[in-house]
Amino acid sequence: MFVCLIVAGLVFHLNVTGPIAFPMIDAASKRLIGSAAGVFWFYAAICLIAFFWGRKYLPETKGRTLEEIAQSWTRRTQPAVRASS
Repeated sequence: MFVCLIVAGLVFHLNVTGPIAFPMIDAASKRLIGSAAGVFWFYAAICLIAFFWGRKYLPETKGRTLEEIAQSWTRRTQPAVRASS
């Protein structure tokens, strides 16, 4: 429930600030890069990097239950074994 509230707040924040911030970022990036085509290729490169990051780090969820997915996110650490003297 708590995670749902955080995600809802983040989505609301992005929906409110996104339409204001994006034109300012776009205009500044056109000045820095020099052309609209350069800005397009910059964003395309970011999308390509994000795609490969997702392929590597996000688990496959097809045919799995929510419990199995949640279990795959938890790290399994074994307790330290003390040597007996």
